[in-house]
Amino acid sequence: MSQTIDWSDEYLVRLDEIDVQHKRMAEMINNILIASYKHRPKEELLETMEVFLKYVKWHFQSEELIMKMYDYPDFSEHRDEHVVLINNLLDKKMEMERKNLSANNLYSFFFGWFGGHAFSSDKAMAPFISKSITRL
Repeated sequence: MSQTIDWSDEYLVRLDEIDVQHKRMAEMINNILIASYKHRPKEELLETMEVFLKYVKWHFQSEELIMKMYDYPDFSEHRDEHVVLINNLLDKKMEMERKNLSANNLYSFFFGWFGGHAFSSDKAMAPFISKSITRL
């Protein structure tokens, strides 16, 4: 059975720019998972993972710019979490390079990786940013 990240409104943080980016990230994760379920060549999986990594780095820079713009008080902690998340992705990519990972292994990793950040740090940050925007 092929498991993917099913996008739902539960992932929304209610900041349009970030929500659009998160939805794109879920689509990119699903591309990696589907390629894994279809037993695509390792090189293809690694290339798809590299594209995802670049997008995630850009997304985090975008989030950090928004947080700076509105003087988000927990900016440093949130940025530090981004560093950890990038490192987790890099570790998973290195693991993919060394051996063939099962699609279930990748699904478990991505489900926790994606959901964990979107449901915690981003949901905590979004109300502060929303209030700051409405005060302008």
